[in-house]
Amino acid sequence: MTSIVGQIRASRAANERWRMEKSATAENTARLASSVATLRTFGVGSIIIAAPVTFEVAFTEEPSITSGCSLIKAANDIFQLPITNVGVRQWVKTRSLYTGALLYVSVWSAELPEGLRPLKPYECATQSAALASARALGLPAPYVAEILACGPGPLSPTEKGILEDAWNEQYPGWLKEITVVHSITFTGTAVKDVPTAGVDDDITATPRTTVLGTS
Repeated sequence: MTSIVGQIRASRAANERWRMEKSATAENTARLASSVATLRTFGVGSIIIAAPVTFEVAFTEEPSITSGCSLIKAANDIFQLPITNVGVRQWVKTRSLYTGALLYVSVWSAELPEGLRPLKPYECATQSAALASARALGLPAPYVAEILACGPGPLSPTEKGILEDAWNEQYPGWLKEITVVHSITFTGTAVKDVPTAGVDDDITATPRTTVLGTS
């Protein structure tokens, strides 16, 4: 005959097992979730990210993707704030679940229109004003050398033409200094596997149960 104490103990253990199984099942139920990743790019153009981004959760369907960016370093005040885009070129799947993504990133920048930007050195009237513009814009030494090569005083049309040609030749290299951090968020329905260890801690009081999802 089973003792009253043993019956109470078995009943409590069974209730605890039921509670934990219910909690684990609810945890495994599909729910809306997000996974976040960050990337850093240098310069303008498009790049394919070779290594896949691994999600923090497993999505049951193709997640939506949103992205934003923070500008760490700009070329100078002539160029507008960069326009960026992050996209998925291929999803990484484990069986039927979406577990990662291969990404590409694009960054663009263009000059601000006149009136919304400071004067370029070759738009200035004198050499001193051109040098002040170069310092304010943080232009590199090779361009400053072109200004110094011009005579003091007013800039002639020929000297302005030389400085304009030097600008057009050198500015693509300045854009390589644009540094942007991209934040990407993947959102969708996801599941999370939960171990069932601890459901049957006392095998003497309750029978062993199968792992959730098995028979």
